[in-house]
Amino acid sequence: MAEEAPERNIEDPDVITKYKTAAEIANQALSAVAEAAKPGKSVAELCRIGDETIRSRCAAVFNKAKGKKREPIGKGVAFPTCIGINNCAGHFSPLESEDVTVKEGDICSIDLGAHIDGYVALLAATGVISAGGIEWQAHPPEPFAWSNAKALDATSSTGGANETETMQVEVAETAQRTIPERAADALYAAYYAAEAVLRLLRPGCTNTQVTEILAKVAADFSCSVVEGVLSHEMKRYVIDGRRVVLSKPTVDQRVEECQFEANTVFSIDVVMSTSENGKVKPGDVRTTVFKRAIERDYLLKMKASRQLLNEVNRSSPVFPFTLRGIVPDDPENKVARLGIGEMQSHGLVIPYPVLYEKDGQYVARFKYTALILPSYTQRITTMPFPMGVTSTKKIQDASVRELLEQPVGKEAKRLRKQAARAVMRVDDDEDARAAVPMDDDVAMQSV
Repeated sequence: MAEEAPERNIEDPDVITKYKTAAEIANQALSAVAEAAKPGKSVAELCRIGDETIRSRCAAVFNKAKGKKREPIGKGVAFPTCIGINNCAGHFSPLESEDVTVKEGDICSIDLGAHIDGYVALLAATGVISAGGIEWQAHPPEPFAWSNAKALDATSSTGGANETETMQVEVAETAQRTIPERAADALYAAYYAAEAVLRLLRPGCTNTQVTEILAKVAADFSCSVVEGVLSHEMKRYVIDGRRVVLSKPTVDQRVEECQFEANTVFSIDVVMSTSENGKVKPGDVRTTVFKRAIERDYLLKMKASRQLLNEVNRSSPVFPFTLRGIVPDDPENKVARLGIGEMQSHGLVIPYPVLYEKDGQYVARFKYTALILPSYTQRITTMPFPMGVTSTKKIQDASVRELLEQPVGKEAKRLRKQAARAVMRVDDDEDARAAVPMDDDVAMQSV
């Protein structure tokens, strides 16, 4: 009996290349959706733009067949584009017949993912709808370490010192966005919390530490961590691995403590709300995002159900999918709408319900994919901040400030090497002084 091939991880340069290619495609999809997100734009159309951008960019890369059988590699959408407006916490990807439009000043989150050969890059960012679309800047104009060009972590969308300095000039010359103060608080809380978590993604740190830091940042902005949000370890064709970070423990939901390990990949999902408790509930909106429960099987009776199942097994056997457009030549999604009910009632799919905070509240979401390498952690998807947004609140907790001031990415690796070299020089100097013989006068004085 032949032995199974060992699982490949990011020790393999080819795997890292695929992760980073997927991340770059996800970044491009985020930019395409943000550029199109102007007042009056259809949410379904924005979702379509995101998914089609991912598919078209994926189609242009890794086209050489692989393996002995020369089979093409899988690639495409790993998580369908979803749009959250104001108090919507996630999973809103409507059918065209149940569509809504975005308005000037809406707080809008974009959530999507791409994969190359099963290696996934997920991201989400929250911005403000304007006449020019959602406009980004590299980070909030705050005096923390990452706002300096030298301390920026290396991501596939961050060019370097010159690009960063240009963005800072643009921020100074851009008029502030007129959005509710509490919406700005949620944006800052989610962004800073996500940045703080990045610095905890090191071997030896625990998921409990991440949960604690999220609560501290939320408190400084009078916000709440949204309940039920999980950040997962990811592996090939797996977006919800066994190692989990629970954003907010509750009586009904707990996870085991675990340590982060080198050569692992995590998707970090941070969602903040302006409400007092961060409780979200399914809204009165059709669920359109599902994931195949691959361990379940059932002989479906309806023709539409069987047709939908065949398409899911063909195009999205392991990753979440949206009902919109999954069945070819079904522009009104009739087959999908008819067939999903029987599939769900027999446990063949896992639903991702559309979640909402209470009316009048705001939700902000930032998500990124990070590679935990032995010597540093690299965020490979972009995490921009909405341009022109300011908050009157600041980080007050000393432990959070200290954490945020730590460098990340390749800069952290460079500083550690620099410190190690300095220690070696000191040791060499001491050894050299110890080896120098003393003359007779010096020896007598020492006696």
